[in-house]
Amino acid sequence: MLKVMSKVSSGYLYACVGALAFGIYALINRYVYVTYEVPVFKYTVTFLAAGAFFALLSLLLTHRKNLGVSFDVKLRGAVVNGVLAGTGLAVFVFGQGYTTAANASILATTTIITTAIFSSIMLKDKLTRAQLGWFVIMFLGFYIAIVGLKAIEINKGDLIVVSSSLILGFTNVYSKLLMKHYPAPTLADIRLLVGGFFFLLIGLVVFGKSVIITQAGLWPLLAGFFFWITIRAFFTAIHYINPVRALMIANTHPVFTPIVGAVLLNEVYSWNKFVGALIVVGSIYYINKNRMRSDVQKEK
Repeated sequence: MLKVMSKVSSGYLYACVGALAFGIYALINRYVYVTYEVPVFKYTVTFLAAGAFFALLSLLLTHRKNLGVSFDVKLRGAVVNGVLAGTGLAVFVFGQGYTTAANASILATTTIITTAIFSSIMLKDKLTRAQLGWFVIMFLGFYIAIVGLKAIEINKGDLIVVSSSLILGFTNVYSKLLMKHYPAPTLADIRLLVGGFFFLLIGLVVFGKSVIITQAGLWPLLAGFFFWITIRAFFTAIHYINPVRALMIANTHPVFTPIVGAVLLNEVYSWNKFVGALIVVGSIYYINKNRMRSDVQKEK
């Protein structure tokens, strides 16, 4: 029982680590955008390539024994998943160039909704009426955090960030299916490596060697490291628990990311962002509350 309980608890712990790492790399990305004059697309490619670099190191150093199995079984699915996930993350990072770290962090949680939809279709993971009700409340939290109590005014960066959730929602659930054939850490590294290499190839074709940003120093590499930590932690959480539950815990970053963004990046932090973030995170908790108990009961 303790062993199984530890497994479930580990899933939620890894999801929390993913939330912290996400908040850090989102803040670093925004810092680079506001501090250095970097083209948005080129920085996106540099960021994804940095994540791919750490994934490659991880595969070579820690998963050498798994490589033979990993590249023989369902390779096509892993490659497709990597390209799609890389595209989703590229859209998200691209959108960060046109909005604040606070908005990006809060809007990133819309991936919970798309993941829940794909999970219900692909994993037959149904939602109760109460959970659907909390989803509506979570939408209200999004609106208050981004718009306030006035008529809707969202910028193109916000729309770009939200659009990334459609792709990432699918890849989150598809990753769970692929874990039947791959260890979670190996699959995470393959996803990062394939996605990063795909966009690096596109960037090299379009811009040549200049696609890699150098004027921002080591910041893109540091962001890529925390990006790698985020995906590794999230995939491990998915391995232990359902992708929707893992994502709900991983998306608690709107509580601290906007505050840190206001302190370090001089971003505007108003009452509506604070209240909206609390509503979003509170909704995440209540949507997830009974499922967390269910996980424990099933494992007893």
